[in-house]
Amino acid sequence: LRRSLYDEAQAAPDQAETDFEDMLVKVRRGAQIVDDTLEVMFEWTEARWRQGVVVHFEGEMGIDCGALTREWAKLLCQQLLRPGRGLFRRTGRGNRVVMLADEESELAHGG
Repeated sequence: LRRSLYDEAQAAPDQAETDFEDMLVKVRRGAQIVDDTLEVMFEWTEARWRQGVVVHFEGEMGIDCGALTREWAKLLCQQLLRPGRGLFRRTGRGNRVVMLADEESELAHGG
């Protein structure tokens, strides 16, 4: 699938984006990557979750043949796991973490 996307994009760049619009995940780098991703994926059906994704970083040139998807997944995870995000916090017992919203996190304050 990615190879055919690449081949079509090389032949007709404008048409390739239209053909794969439903698979396209357009995101900005940085902290916005979480919000951008959730905005796109919020509307997905169960069947849509089983399809692949084609990632496009806003303001950048690139054809996603796999590397952009890997980078998107890595950056998304980094942002989700940031200490201030609030998904995890350290307990009083060393390096253990629990999945609780920390009262000082962005999530607890609507961030």
